[in-house]
Amino acid sequence: MKNRTIVYIDGFNFYFGLKEAVKQRNAPHSIYWLDYWKLAEKIVKDRELIAVKLFTARVKSQGKSERQNAWLNALKVFRPNIEIIYGRYLYKEVTCGQCGTRTDSLICSRCKSRTRIPEEKKSDVNIAVEMLTDAYEDKFDTAILLTRDSDLVPPINKIHSIPLSVPKKIGVGFLPGRLSKELKSVADFHFVIQHKNLEDSRLPYKVEKNNGEFLWIPESWKD
Repeated sequence: MKNRTIVYIDGFNFYFGLKEAVKQRNAPHSIYWLDYWKLAEKIVKDRELIAVKLFTARVKSQGKSERQNAWLNALKVFRPNIEIIYGRYLYKEVTCGQCGTRTDSLICSRCKSRTRIPEEKKSDVNIAVEMLTDAYEDKFDTAILLTRDSDLVPPINKIHSIPLSVPKKIGVGFLPGRLSKELKSVADFHFVIQHKNLEDSRLPYKVEKNNGEFLWIPESWKD
């Protein structure tokens, strides 16, 4: 029997890893235009890829939102089999560094300094729920999680402790230089995703919709 595998992607955590790769490791900007299904196929190797689940949230700032929407729309057209599960993108309350006012507004009401800090919510909970449900319902033999967020240690431990008829294997994939000791310690296996696999897993620069229109990679992401 083939080893049924589901890949779970912590979207924002992985995106910040891509940003680090672009800034510090000279990776091309076009790796943001990522085809997660193709990347998953490279990762699972000889296992049977059952599903790819991407956990993310819609950002709110105009430039970033336009780029993210372009990519998500292209991904949904080119890979309709990827399941995208949305969390929320919020701004948490902080203390203004200029005048000390507590606020969750983008601009401080007292001194007009920029204060708001973005924070993505719910994805780690959504990942945990999906992984636990899929394990309990026997939807996979192996789960591969792409993240470095140690908040996902508890669901991995829980899956290992569930008295299932067939034990589940949990693997974790990291980007170079972004390993987590906590996740490594509880995973059945771990690996580092090489930049070549990212570069070989990009969407086409233009993706055709059913109506004949095209979705293009943002200019700032082109090599």
